[in-house]
Amino acid sequence: MNPLVSIIIINWNSWQDTIECLKSVLNIKYSHFNLIVVDNGSIDDSIEKLEQYSSELGLNSSGIFLIKNPKNYGFAQGNNIGINYALKNLDPDYILLLNNDTVVDKNFLAQLVKTGEENPKNAIIGPAVYYYGQKDKVSIVGGNLNLYTGRTNYPHLDTHDSGIKSEIDYISGCCLLIKKSVIENVGLLKQQYFLYYEDVEWCYRVKEHDYRIIYQPAAKIYHKESPTSKNPTGVYYLTRNRFWFMKEYSNKCQYPIFISLSFLYFLYHMLRYVKSRKLTSALYHGMRDGIKGP
Repeated sequence: MNPLVSIIIINWNSWQDTIECLKSVLNIKYSHFNLIVVDNGSIDDSIEKLEQYSSELGLNSSGIFLIKNPKNYGFAQGNNIGINYALKNLDPDYILLLNNDTVVDKNFLAQLVKTGEENPKNAIIGPAVYYYGQKDKVSIVGGNLNLYTGRTNYPHLDTHDSGIKSEIDYISGCCLLIKKSVIENVGLLKQQYFLYYEDVEWCYRVKEHDYRIIYQPAAKIYHKESPTSKNPTGVYYLTRNRFWFMKEYSNKCQYPIFISLSFLYFLYHMLRYVKSRKLTSALYHGMRDGIKGP
C-alpha cells in the first residue's frame, strides 16, 4: 500500500484560491491522502464557502478536515496546528505543506513520495514550482544558502527540465513533503518566526540530524506569487527572520561578516524604498528586531 500523506493547506481570507487548490489536489493520481484545511482566523466569508464546498464533497468522509483558528497564527503555527491534528488523529506516513495559492500537477505527489521512499535519509522533498501565469517558467526549485551573506542561490534554476533530483540546503514551504518519523525526531516549525524563514530553519534543523533535503524536478506545481518587496509585512518578517536564522546557524566567523554586509543591504534598500515610508519603516524595524533576537 502507498504511504499515507496528510496535506495541510492554510487559508486566510482567500477561499477562492483555496478551493481552486483543493480541486487540483483532488484530481491527482496518487490516491492515499487526506486534506486538512486550516483557516487562520479569516474575516471574510471563507469559513462559509469552505464548509459549503466541503459539504458538497462530504466533509471528513471524503478525507477533508476543516480546522477553524480564532485568529491569524501565521504560517508556522497555523501549519503546526494542522500537523498536530494529523499526527494525533490520522496517523500519516508523510506530511505535505502546500500553499493555498497553488495548483498541482496530477503526478506531483507520486513523484515526491517515490523520492522519499528511495532512501530513509531523504527527509524533506520539494518540487519544481512554476509561475501560475507562466506555466513554462520556473520560479522556485529549492536553494542553497550562503551563511556569510544570508543570501540564497538557486543552482538548478536553469536545469529543471533535466528531471535529475539533487540534494540542496532547503525546500520552500510553498510545497514541502516531510516524513512523520523526521518530525518526531526533529520537532515542528518554530512558531516565533510567524512568516518566512521557518521553512529554511526547519530544513537546517533536519540536516543537523543527518537527513537529506531533496529537490525533485519531476514533481511540478504552479504558484500565484505576490511580490514581497512591495509588502511592508513581508519586508519586516523577511528581514527580521533572516537575522534570527543567521544568528542561530552561522558560525563566529560568518555572522560578523553577515552583519557588516547587512548594513550595506540596509542602505541600498532604504534608497530603493525612499518613496515609501511604510517599506522603509518595515525594513528598519525588521533589522532592529532581528539583531535584538527572539
